[in-house]
Amino acid sequence: ATVGGGASNTASGNYATVGGGNFNDARAYASTVGGGDSNSVLNVYGTVGGGWSNTIFGSSGTIAGGAPTDFATAITISNTRNIVFDDYGSIGGGGNNRVGSDDANRTNAGFATIGGGRDNIASGNRSTIGGGTDNAADGFATTIGGGRSNTVLAQYGTIAGGGPANATNSTTISNTRNIVYDNYGTIGGGGNNRVGADDGSVSGQVYATVSGGRGNVAASSYTTIGGGENNIASGVYATVGGGDDNIADDVYTTIGGGQTNTAGSVYATVGGGNANSAVGVASTIGGGVLNDATGDQATIGGGIGNEANGLSSIVGGGDSNNATGQYSTISGGSGNSVLNDNATVGGGSRNNANGQFSTIPGGLAAQTNLYGQWAYASGSFATAGDAQSGLYVLRNVVPADTDEVELFLDGTSQRLVIPNNRVIAFNIQVVAVDADDNAAAWQVSGMIKNIGGTTTILGFAPINLIAQDADFTGNFLINVDDDFDALIITGDGSNSPTRFVAVVRTAEVGL
Repeated sequence: ATVGGGASNTASGNYATVGGGNFNDARAYASTVGGGDSNSVLNVYGTVGGGWSNTIFGSSGTIAGGAPTDFATAITISNTRNIVFDDYGSIGGGGNNRVGSDDANRTNAGFATIGGGRDNIASGNRSTIGGGTDNAADGFATTIGGGRSNTVLAQYGTIAGGGPANATNSTTISNTRNIVYDNYGTIGGGGNNRVGADDGSVSGQVYATVSGGRGNVAASSYTTIGGGENNIASGVYATVGGGDDNIADDVYTTIGGGQTNTAGSVYATVGGGNANSAVGVASTIGGGVLNDATGDQATIGGGIGNEANGLSSIVGGGDSNNATGQYSTISGGSGNSVLNDNATVGGGSRNNANGQFSTIPGGLAAQTNLYGQWAYASGSFATAGDAQSGLYVLRNVVPADTDEVELFLDGTSQRLVIPNNRVIAFNIQVVAVDADDNAAAWQVSGMIKNIGGTTTILGFAPINLIAQDADFTGNFLINVDDDFDALIITGDGSNSPTRFVAVVRTAEVGL
C-alpha cells in the first residue's frame, strides 16, 4: 500500500494507494484515492480521483471528483455526497449523486453511470445519467442526458433532457416532470411529458416517444408525439405531430397539429386546424375548423363546420356543408347538403341533393329529389328548388312487338315524380334502337303540374319525329299518372328487343 503525501490519509488495503490530500481512506484491495478530502474507497479496484467526501461501496467503482451539496454539518455532508453503491459504477463529478442501490447487494445495479450534475440517481443496472439535477434512471440500461427531475422507470428508456413544467415547489415539480413508464420509451425534452402507462407494468406500452413540448402523453405502444402541448396519443401506432390538446386515440391514427383535434377511429387522420373530429374508420380531415368526419373512409379537405357522415363521403371545403349519403360529394360552397347515396353538389350555396345519383353543379338553392336528377338554380322564391332547371334521363329495354313499356330513371322502378305544388315546362328527346340496329328519334314539349296532389299534363305539342330507319316499327308515348304524381314515358317495341332512352329537360317553378 502507498500514501504519497497529504495528512491523515489511510491506505489499508493490499496494493491500495492514496496520492495525497486529507483524511482519505483506501481500505480495499487495489483501491485508489488520488487526492482531495475525506474520500473513501471501500471495495476492491475502486478509484476516487479527488474531491470531497466521495464514497465507493461497489467493486471496481469510479468517482472522478465532486463534493457534497450541503457542507453545513457532518450529517448534511454525509447525506449529500457522491456515492457508488454497486459494482462497476461510475460518477464523473458533481454532488449528491448516487449510482446503484443502497441494498447491500452490490450486483443488482452494476455498471451504472452518472457524468455529473447534482442530486441524480442511477439505480438501474447499466443505467446512465449525463448530468443535470434530480434525475432518476431506475430501469435496466436506461439513459437520461440531463435536465431536471426526469425519471425513467423502465428498461431501455431514454430522456434526453428537459424538466418540470412547473418548478414552483416540490409537489409541482413531481407532478410536472418527464416520466418514462414503459420499456424502450423515449422523451426528447420539454416538461410534464409522459411515455407509457402508469399501471404498474413496464412492458404493456412499449416503444412510445415524445420528442418534446409540454404535458404530452404517448400512452400506448409505438405511439409518437412530436411536440406541442397537452397532446395525447393513446392508440397503438398513433401519431400527433404537434399543436395542443389533440387526441389520437385509436390504432394508426394521426394528427399533424393544430388545436383540440380528435382522430378517434382506426386509420383516422386530421392534418391540422381547430376542433376537427375524424371518428370514422380511415376518415380524413385536412384542416379547417369544427369539421366532423363520422363516416368510414369519409374525407373533409378543410373549411369550417362541415360534416362528412356517409361512407366514403367527401366534402372538399367551404362552410356548413353536410355529406350524409354514402359515396356522396360536396366540393365546396356554403350550406349545401347531400342526403342520398352517390349524389354530388359541386359548390354554391343552400343546394340540396336528396336523390340517389343526383347532381347539382353549383349555384344557389337548387334541390334534387329523384334518382339521377340534375338541377341548377341561381336563387329561389321561398324554398330550395322552387325556381330551377332540371335534367332527367329515363331508360328501359322493351321486348319485341310489346306496347307501352314504361321507362324509369333507374331502368327498373324509379319514376319522374312531380313535387307537390310544382309546375314544370318540359322538353323531351327520345331515342330508340332495336337489336337489328334500326333506330328512331323523337321530340316533344309540354307542361305538367301537381297542385295539391292532383297531377295533370296539358298543352304539349304533337310528338315530332326527328328521324327513323325504314325498318323500325316502334314508337313512344307520354302521359301522366295521378296516383304516382308522375310523368310517364312509355315505349312500343320494334320487331326485336328495343332500347329506349328519354332525356327530359325542365324549367320548374314552385307555388
